[in-house]
Amino acid sequence: MANHDFKYFYEDEVFRITKKGALQFGMVIENAEFASSDESSDEEEQPVKAGQIRVAWYPQGSEEVVPERKVHLADRSLMPGDVVRRLVQGKNTQRGYCRDVKVYSSVQVIGTNQVIFGVQSEDLTPLEAFKSDILIGLDGWVGMVRSVKSNLTLRFTDGSKVIVDDEVAEDLDDIRDKRDPECEFKRYDFYPGQILFGPVKSLEGGQWIECSPDIQSTRKHKPHKAFKVTVEEIDFISLGVSWICRAYFSSTTSTEETKAQPKFKVEGESLARVKMLNVFEPCTLQIGDRNFYTMKENDIVMMKSEWKKLQKDQLMKGKKDKPAKKVAKLAEVEHIDDDDNSSEFEDCEADSDAASVSSHDSSSQNIEGKSGKKKVKHQPGLMTKVLKKKKLKKTKKTGPLTMMVVKPGDKVVTETLSTRSEVDVVWQDGSVEKAIPSAELYPIHHLDDHEFFPGDFVTEAKEGFQPHSYGVVQDVDHAGRCCKVKWFRTYTEGAQPQPIYVSTADASAYDLKDHPDFKYRPGSI
Repeated sequence: MANHDFKYFYEDEVFRITKKGALQFGMVIENAEFASSDESSDEEEQPVKAGQIRVAWYPQGSEEVVPERKVHLADRSLMPGDVVRRLVQGKNTQRGYCRDVKVYSSVQVIGTNQVIFGVQSEDLTPLEAFKSDILIGLDGWVGMVRSVKSNLTLRFTDGSKVIVDDEVAEDLDDIRDKRDPECEFKRYDFYPGQILFGPVKSLEGGQWIECSPDIQSTRKHKPHKAFKVTVEEIDFISLGVSWICRAYFSSTTSTEETKAQPKFKVEGESLARVKMLNVFEPCTLQIGDRNFYTMKENDIVMMKSEWKKLQKDQLMKGKKDKPAKKVAKLAEVEHIDDDDNSSEFEDCEADSDAASVSSHDSSSQNIEGKSGKKKVKHQPGLMTKVLKKKKLKKTKKTGPLTMMVVKPGDKVVTETLSTRSEVDVVWQDGSVEKAIPSAELYPIHHLDDHEFFPGDFVTEAKEGFQPHSYGVVQDVDHAGRCCKVKWFRTYTEGAQPQPIYVSTADASAYDLKDHPDFKYRPGSI
């Protein structure tokens, strides 16, 4: 199936309005591009057919195959270097490449019912210093992190402490995240202050720094008894790295001083010299991601219920150019939110919002969708009892969630609820357009050999390689398949280290080919 037949692609952020009027975000995890027509495929998983996508709905991660027409695009997943075109129905518009991608997000403070609106992804800090599948640099060598080993110091409520490795900690439950282990939005990052829950038996093999008599007795007589423990410190022990190449060494460095390829296992004092090459990480932010954020003076903080109203209004009415005015009003009335939610059935809605991240109730998403309509007191007795039961169960938890105060300078742990990307695009005609909403762009995943862009290095497409002659594309006529090219000759040894300009000429795209050595564009490492 051709690329243009698809509306959505992997990791696109989509949304829908449920039958009850609730706004629901999801992430595309599969479209029909690589779907097999073989009906004998995995019977447990519903196949994705033409015109359908598989979506993981936030926050529970429940996966569903839905028709493309049933959802709307909230944010396109794009990276610097990606090739795109304008999303114009029925028109084959010119191509361009993404020079820069800025991501803005709404994040919820973990353990509260508060949302910070319009946070730039550059201001979010990863919970852990090292991650697998990230490029790193060490002593001029570049490699890919394959594994990360760390030790966690866990503290019991009575002051007992034990050090365990991260594999042991992964078997403990995060009390603020009860999502299924296979959930698309389940994260396994650890951070100071995180509260874990599990049997003391699983910690037995750790290094006990302090152990109270009560914990000592429990370890001996009731090893299956579960406790809450708080992560106090994370100490990274080693990285497993697949080294790719030698990237840099100074011309003044002697052969004796050049360092050999590091070992696969990086540990000890070498860890301090490791540099993360994750320059594009801010562009990869997705719903469900958890990060540190330091509160700022001008942050716009609102209750989650108000944020939902704002998001729904913006997405459905397209008011992307007027968020500030409306947000300001919401921020002003935030302090009276409790009065607005005074009815007993409103409590259910407010708590279901908190549950979507805290995940105290595994069915929080369903409650969220239903609470908006279930405020009438003359409903059937059974339903009233169910709602009152939920209200009684949750009232105890609602208090601390809504009363927690976050102030400028506080470092908080956040979970991303939604994203909005703006892209700077260099078009083939040489123009540069800034801050285009990513939802207005369409990714081009399959290019032929005759698509060129400003800044591309090319040679003439004739027999034999001319090593001393090359061209730099200035602009491209997409429809006419014609390029304006500046031609240069490389300098020779002993001459001025500067290429020699020859001429500027128009050339057919079919008479050009990519330079075999110089293939650079934003996104290249």
